[in-house]
Amino acid sequence: MDRIKLSYQAVVFGDFSSITTSGDVIKILLDELSIYSMIPTTFDEIKVFPDGRQQQSQRISFTNNETGFVILFGLDKLDIIQQMTDENGTNIDNIVNFIEKVEKILTSVSSKFPKTKLFNRLALVSSYFMNV
Repeated sequence: MDRIKLSYQAVVFGDFSSITTSGDVIKILLDELSIYSMIPTTFDEIKVFPDGRQQQSQRISFTNNETGFVILFGLDKLDIIQQMTDENGTNIDNIVNFIEKVEKILTSVSSKFPKTKLFNRLALVSSYFMNV
């Protein structure tokens, strides 16, 4: 039975509102994340409240299309994703190394943005394709 890694995803829940799309923030994050050779981009996040109201905000993300590594800074969560970029998933390292990268990123981000130290939950998702 073949098993091909499709992706790993770490979702860290907390307050990431201090990480905005301002030039100063982007520069700090580019410096901190330089070892991953990522390109900054933005995305729109829509938060829906229980009463139906919606809040749209522009958020920052970092991407490396060659390695499949993506970091999305939402208001209330941080997604760190390693995606398959080749047909065999060989660009994806083992789960232990992915978790070590996540830990380094969280340490780095929380050192530059102290308000983000209040992580309250962590989820880890791994996706595989199994050929039986």
